Amino acid sequence: MRSVLFERFADAKVREDNEDLVMLAKELRANISETAKLHGAHAPQRTEVDVNVHHSASAIIAEARERLLSVVDAEVVEIPALTEIRR
Repeated sequence: MRSVLFERFADAKVREDNEDLVMLAKELRANISETAKLHGAHAPQRTEVDVNVHHSASAIIAEARERLLSVVDAEVVEIPALTEIRR
């Protein structure tokens, strides 16, 4: 099946038929992907990650708090439409 698709793809390239090239490329990609799945090529692999944390939880929270406060520390400006609704 795949060899026929490759032959047709090569013929379409010689004919410079872009529509057939795109259609056949999509079909070849799907065919190759499905074959890889059937053979287990897409199976997830187990990995182990070793993480060392050099900060205490309270230090991390304090740093996050400082970052948030630096972002939030801005002038509050009321939206005109809301002030008119309140009147």
